[in-house]
Amino acid sequence: MLVAALALSGCFGGGGAPPPSYARYNEYLPCANRIGRCFELQIAGAEVEVIEDEARQKALAADIARISYQITDVYWELPKPVPAAHAFEVALAPAGDGEDVLGAEREPAQISVWSLAAGERSESAAIAQEKAMLTTVAGVPPATALSPGRYVFEVRYIGSRDWDRKFVLLTIR
Repeated sequence: MLVAALALSGCFGGGGAPPPSYARYNEYLPCANRIGRCFELQIAGAEVEVIEDEARQKALAADIARISYQITDVYWELPKPVPAAHAFEVALAPAGDGEDVLGAEREPAQISVWSLAAGERSESAAIAQEKAMLTTVAGVPPATALSPGRYVFEVRYIGSRDWDRKFVLLTIR
């Protein structure tokens, strides 16, 4: 058991939580929180970045939670706008020894998309707004292009042993 714990903590260089350092972390089960620590992600060729400022992340998360209760743990962003034609070009790779934790990629990444232009939830519109406006898999572009605006993408790495996900804030131009 101790050997397994040391091996898992070695996934991220041992000592301390990997980014985002302010988020909850279990060194024995580094992927258990499912906040995207166990894989790297590129969207439209750009590396997804962690939201470093905890206060900014908490404010963004509170605003985004008004759109859908399904959007949780938004710790990642693409700071530069993404062309709509390339928004679904994703590349994933295990982080550190993430392949040991998650296993090899078992199936293409699952992508769910929420528009932040939908506005706050209300009783009459809750069902329509809380569900992802679009769900697809990597390599299969959706039939309709995204309009310019702000979105949250949930990208799931489906491994042979476990899975992880990143909720990513991005802007489509």
